[in-house]
Formats: sequence, structure tokens, C-alpha cells
Amino acid sequence: MSAIDVYFGYGRTEDTMIFVTMMNGERKLLNHKLIESAKENPDTTITMTSGKKLIIKESLDELFNVVLDYDRQVMDFKNLVENEE
Repeated sequence: MSAIDVYFGYGRTEDTMIFVTMMNGERKLLNHKLIESAKENPDTTITMTSGKKLIIKESLDELFNVVLDYDRQVMDFKNLVENEE
């Protein structure tokens, strides 16, 4: 598993959370749907829709991949549920 883990709550749309590691080593859950933008300079800086900025240890590529993986899991689950109905 990558440095960023995914928290996936099956069937609950509010569970759009990923784990990120802050520069001080603290791990936080972050709602990836509230990310406005992210950049590397050289550290990865996330700007939330609230305007708050977070600097994390993970690379921009890691962040992108975990968000993409999360969204794929959501789509796979939706397809599974729809096929069972």
C-alpha cells in the first residue's frame, strides 16, 4: 500500500476520506472532495475549498493516485450494487 491509505465507507457518500501525513508525522483524514488544488514546491501543498493550506509528506503523484484509486473503488462498488438490484 502507498504512503497514503484510503478510508472507504461502503454505501456512505460522506465517507470520502483519505489519510495524509503532515510534515510533523501526524496522520490526518482528509475529505478529498474538498481539495481545490495541489502542487509541489518541493513539498506537496494542498489548498482546500475553505482556503486552508496543508503541507504533506506524500508526493503529488501519490496524492493523485490515491484519489484516483478511491474514485475507482466508489465506481466499482456502485456497479456492484446496481448489478445486484
